[in-house]
Amino acid sequence: MQKIINFDAYKPYMLETQFTEIVSSIKKSRTHAIKAVNKEFIDLYWSIGEYIDKRISNSDWGQSVVKQLAEYLQLNEPRDVRLWLKRILP
Repeated sequence: MQKIINFDAYKPYMLETQFTEIVSSIKKSRTHAIKAVNKEFIDLYWSIGEYIDKRISNSDWGQSVVKQLAEYLQLNEPRDVRLWLKRILP
């Protein structure tokens, strides 16, 4: 006599496993995206710092230029940029 297996009992477990795999994939992609964005910001900070340093070293700009730059950007850039700048410039 052949034994019949009821797979319906396994469906919740199978779905949970599949859902867990999807959530894991989402988390992995999110982490990858955050790392990429952070790298871009670090590259930007270095680029801005290097630009400012060269201008000051060449005597094109004075020491107070960072404060003036911060004020200029806060007045002339969109709100989201201004909020970001408050965190990185004095």
